[in-house]
Amino acid sequence: MIHWKRLDNKLNWLPLAAVLLIALVLFPYGWLAARWPLFERVTDFVFRTELAHVIGHLILFAGAGTVVLRTFPRLQTRPRRYLALILALGLAQEILQLVSFKERPFGSNELLDIAVDLLGAGMAFYWMTRDWRLETDE
Repeated sequence: MIHWKRLDNKLNWLPLAAVLLIALVLFPYGWLAARWPLFERVTDFVFRTELAHVIGHLILFAGAGTVVLRTFPRLQTRPRRYLALILALGLAQEILQLVSFKERPFGSNELLDIAVDLLGAGMAFYWMTRDWRLETDE
């Protein structure tokens, strides 16, 4: 359960950021693009190529992984649980896209997206735990 603690009379924004980031990750942007022409032009510009799409997934899940690890620091010592959480998040995102606007079965494109999601989250895990590993090795 996420607690909205106040630290030094200031709201702890990290849990709120985690909830917002998860909402950003899960939101079916293609569905919105199909209903809002201006947003469709923006997404077509940002994700014009397959490489741009892959880089978008990588950045999104590296960011999501970083926020998850900062919000739940115990996951830094539990890589399997962390990757299972990210995998669940990636699967949920792909399923939401398939049922909301793609209207087709799960395919190889979704597997590639999930692999890239795990790569981005793995990079975040490495970056977030690198200093901790260096301290324990000394």
